[in-house]
Amino acid sequence: MEDVDVEIVMIVVVDVNVTVIVMIAVAIVNVTTMMINVVSGNILKRVL
Repeated sequence: MEDVDVEIVMIVVVDVNVTVIVMIAVAIVNVTTMMINVVSGNILKRVL
């Protein structure tokens, strides 16, 4: 029974880690997109 419990714990830990990594990646993409939009907006304003 202990082996099964350990496997379940490992699976849960891996799932949590993957979820955290995905959330961080999404946050980074969102911030990067916002920064690009701001920079692009500033360039467009200067040109116009």
